[in-house]
Amino acid sequence: MNCTCITEMETKLSERVKNPDSKPWPDAQLESLSCAGVVLSFPECKTKLVIPFKTRWSRATKAGKRQTRLSEVNVEVSFCPFCGKSTATEGEVEA
Repeated sequence: MNCTCITEMETKLSERVKNPDSKPWPDAQLESLSCAGVVLSFPECKTKLVIPFKTRWSRATKAGKRQTRLSEVNVEVSFCPFCGKSTATEGEVEA
């Protein structure tokens, strides 16, 4: 990526969730906060930004119960959603 938006956002969110009003319990300690959408792609060894979308499927079974299945779809983005810069590294050509 050509920007530091993800790192900056993680820092800002970490500070915001440390606010006592944001804690699930008064004595809770933040252990980690990280963006789940940045991946290192192989075999190209490129850093890509993906936005994960979670899906929930359900259907009625013959017995009348509900069966649920969860899945995730990742959408790769070409531009940073925060600053608009290309996610391709310098000298890299977008496909």
